[in-house]
Amino acid sequence: MRNISIYIHIPFCLKRCKYCDFYSIEVKKNEEYFESFINGLEKEINLRLNKMNNFKVKSIYFGGGTPSIIHESFYERIFNKFNNYFDVSNVKEITIEANPETVETSKFSNLKKLGVNRVSLGVQTFEDTSLSNLGRIHNTKKIYESVDILKKFYENINIDLIFGIPNENSENIEKNIFKALNLKPKHISIYNLEYHKDTKLFEDLNIRKIYKWNDIKEKKGYILLRNILIQNGFNHYEISNFSVDGFQSIHNINYWLGGEYLGFGPSAYSFLDNSWYKNGNLFFYLNSLKKNEVPFLKREVLSLNKLNKTLFILNLRLLSGVNLKKYKNLDHFFYEKLNNFIKEGLLIKSDNKIKLSLNGILVGNRIFSDLL
Repeated sequence: MRNISIYIHIPFCLKRCKYCDFYSIEVKKNEEYFESFINGLEKEINLRLNKMNNFKVKSIYFGGGTPSIIHESFYERIFNKFNNYFDVSNVKEITIEANPETVETSKFSNLKKLGVNRVSLGVQTFEDTSLSNLGRIHNTKKIYESVDILKKFYENINIDLIFGIPNENSENIEKNIFKALNLKPKHISIYNLEYHKDTKLFEDLNIRKIYKWNDIKEKKGYILLRNILIQNGFNHYEISNFSVDGFQSIHNINYWLGGEYLGFGPSAYSFLDNSWYKNGNLFFYLNSLKKNEVPFLKREVLSLNKLNKTLFILNLRLLSGVNLKKYKNLDHFFYEKLNNFIKEGLLIKSDNKIKLSLNGILVGNRIFSDLL
């Protein structure tokens, strides 16, 4: 039986954050074309799952955008559609991303009844000035209110935090992590602020309206957060992810282990049969579905060499490391690079396992890009 995960991209946001480079569309609540989107999503589910046989879904993840922006009745339709092809109640983990300004008691009570059992909350920081500078529309007060609501219905809550925000320092991020810990989430993700082209934050950086943390400050900030989380009982299981025992993200681990997944919705990616697929934007997506066509914008069939390299690198993100016995077909240039990183102290090899050292974690992107 084929084990897969499912990702659903809900591309709508009340306001696009200054740093965000994900595909998203600014809307008001209860936009009329939510209906068109859900109609299209139902059709895509039919077109694609009709062709799938003998599969089991291990996780479902609603990402965005801001998935919590749409009414729970739309989620009921999505779950009903999925139930035509598999029993949603048997899916071990069903996550929805949420922003504090969209958390409402009735909505999240109903989502729990539908089967959602994990919420990933986009807190980012507990500093109101920083939230404003990032283009977030919630404030600290709203963070606490939203967590109070979520805790009525959910045990498995993740908090997303960003460090490296221009006006913050190590004292700020230390306060942030302790405020997050005081909320007693089961999972915390920490991300270094990135400056992507075609974002407002990148423009501000270029005109020197803001200043980026330097590499040394970023590394010290990461180590500080990592040490505090570990000292407070969190397991560091992936570069950016920490959890209490038993609360690792099933969905994301499937990505990092190279598992197959189906992506539904505009701009969503899928990985199936050693191929990547990407859906088009909302306009392309809805037009394709009107013609009863699967809305793939592009497909890439991976060669055996690229497949093995890609899966190795994804697997290396996990702190448990890579089992070398799984990767016997990599070329000698790849192994030569691995050995060089071992000599630099960035990778650690023991028996048939290889994993990132702490110094390797700090320069992970350099290692990954060089290996690929």
